[in-house]
Amino acid sequence: MLPFLAAPRRYILCPAATLELAYLRRRLVERGGWLRLLDGLLILFCVGVAATPLRIYVTHETRSWIFLMMTIITGLHFAVALRTLLLAGNSITREKRWWDEFVLTGLDARQIVLGKWWAIIRYTAGSHLFVALLRLGLALAYTQYMHKGFNPLKCPFGGAAFCHVSYGYFLTGNGFNIAYEFEPLQPPLWKIVLAGLILVIFALLEVALLSAIGITSALMTSRNLRVFLAIAMRGILFIAAVLSIFATETNWRIVNAVSAYDCTPYYYPGMFAFVCPEWALLMETTELGIATFGDNGNFIAAMVMRPVGNDLFVFRNVAGSAFIGVVLYGIALWLALRVAQILVIRQKALRPYNSG
Repeated sequence: MLPFLAAPRRYILCPAATLELAYLRRRLVERGGWLRLLDGLLILFCVGVAATPLRIYVTHETRSWIFLMMTIITGLHFAVALRTLLLAGNSITREKRWWDEFVLTGLDARQIVLGKWWAIIRYTAGSHLFVALLRLGLALAYTQYMHKGFNPLKCPFGGAAFCHVSYGYFLTGNGFNIAYEFEPLQPPLWKIVLAGLILVIFALLEVALLSAIGITSALMTSRNLRVFLAIAMRGILFIAAVLSIFATETNWRIVNAVSAYDCTPYYYPGMFAFVCPEWALLMETTELGIATFGDNGNFIAAMVMRPVGNDLFVFRNVAGSAFIGVVLYGIALWLALRVAQILVIRQKALRPYNSG
């Protein structure tokens, strides 16, 4: 990946990239009219589902909308991800039919791997960005869900990270007679734009990682097993993300048990929040960063849009989670591309010109 960033034209304009992209675009043109019509109807349906929080303010009573949105958007994401893995694997499998002739073209291992990788990204990035747009609607729905209808001592499932740090509760009453009112609040436009940018970044990282995994799996095993291997490789990261999301659910109890209720209440003007020890926030920051392998930044986007009493305090931790997620994606992507280059060299491809 780093050589690609240093000299992208060497890989964007190489035959491995241009021919692969031309092949994929030719296949797209050959799609029938009925398939394009179905694609259009599917797009309209998904956009309508993602726009739910603009029509219905999602609360605990209407939380079934979140489950519906999550099922549809996650299903679409899985289909897009599987298509990306298949296209990436096919890009190598096709060349294996005449591999000896292919490696005699003079392309080195990096050009073969990074060229194919870039072509798959170019072809499938639009689908992943569309899913990111849908995820913005899901994040907004979850923001509403976290804000309204919950006791401040209990955070909704999946939203426990930083939930107790600063929560948009409006206080009424005095003394022991405090009522927690949850007025419907839509985040300002700048928060929505920032959340959307986060989702776009992780969507691009996701398509890059899936393309690399698809290519690597095709080089590691036969055609019949490469799909299962690719799903397993991506699935390991997904399982780590799910475990991390569940880990955030236990932090509240751990903090209370270890620090003797050290998450102390703090009162902003007209609002209520908890301030927790730095080690607990660091733990949640790391867990939310790992969770990006499963939700592609959805929880982070929801935290950004959530109404809070102190934006800078929460954004510090959310920015840390986003940074950790980007770094982890970068490491996984580098490893997948590096393994792919090693496998191509072992299959008679030329070593990169500057590798010695």
